[in-house]
Amino acid sequence: MKMFIKILISLLLLSYLLVKINIGDIKKSFEFLNGSYLFLGMMVCHADRMLMAFKWKYLFQSSGLSVTASLSIINTYIGNFAGQFLPAGVGGDLIRIFLFKKAGLPIREVASSIVVERILGLFALVCIGLIASITTRHFGVIYPFSHRIVVYLFLLLSLVIIISYLPFSLKVFGYIKQKADYYKLMESFSGKIYDVIVAYQKYSNRKNVLVMFFLLSLVEVSFVVIIFFLCCESLNLEVGILRLFMIVPIVLLIQRIPISVNGIGVQEGLLCYFFINMGQSIENSFSLSLVLRILEITIIIPGAGLYIFERNKIAEKI
Repeated sequence: MKMFIKILISLLLLSYLLVKINIGDIKKSFEFLNGSYLFLGMMVCHADRMLMAFKWKYLFQSSGLSVTASLSIINTYIGNFAGQFLPAGVGGDLIRIFLFKKAGLPIREVASSIVVERILGLFALVCIGLIASITTRHFGVIYPFSHRIVVYLFLLLSLVIIISYLPFSLKVFGYIKQKADYYKLMESFSGKIYDVIVAYQKYSNRKNVLVMFFLLSLVEVSFVVIIFFLCCESLNLEVGILRLFMIVPIVLLIQRIPISVNGIGVQEGLLCYFFINMGQSIENSFSLSLVLRILEITIIIPGAGLYIFERNKIAEKI
């Protein structure tokens, strides 16, 4: 039912936009598409995935365990592919955990590192979004909501991160685990969750690692902004990279709300809203989203191939 609702929302949003656009103008936009910028955008997309793999490898190895660069890169691509179809990207993380487990790595350390990766990655995005929301008025960017929402999100996430590393939090989860064991409620599952939380809290003793990972996450967001900029250049859209630094983080944040299939319809609607307010046509805005979807395929294809290869290897063992 949830998947049906997501598909319905994506279709409704796309239908609303398609009613308003002129398909002929979109065809004209692609007739003058600059392939050189599109190729550069594809290269930056893959560089972004390499950075994601390096970030996670750096974070994981801080726990004293070792993982090869190739394994990290392969699992990053597979996780990205799986995340296109499984719930809110979490399914992609579960696939990654399964593959790392198959490689002989401890689940609790892998899972805790992925939790840190997700939380700090989101925090980096919110931080850039906060800076953007403060400075947008000077660049003529209009948001569809109050700037205070980003401030509240920043404060909430900061509070969650601080509390999650307090010893008190571990005691609370320990108490919950005891109760679950006492009443024989998901004993095995609660024990595994508690082990992950213990491993997660150990990162509080690696502040330098967390700071470096956060800085690399900021760089990763910048990579995504550059990808948007190159796509704009490929369509000869004069937007400016500074404006994109204010738009892209907000688009990425809203896309993470699991109300549609992989953000389809949401991304298109947001880009149309922002770009129309900056003087671009709805056709140009929609064309930009199509180009971004094309680049997304360049990430899905290798991830799909690696996923099929790994799945076949698992099937052979079974």
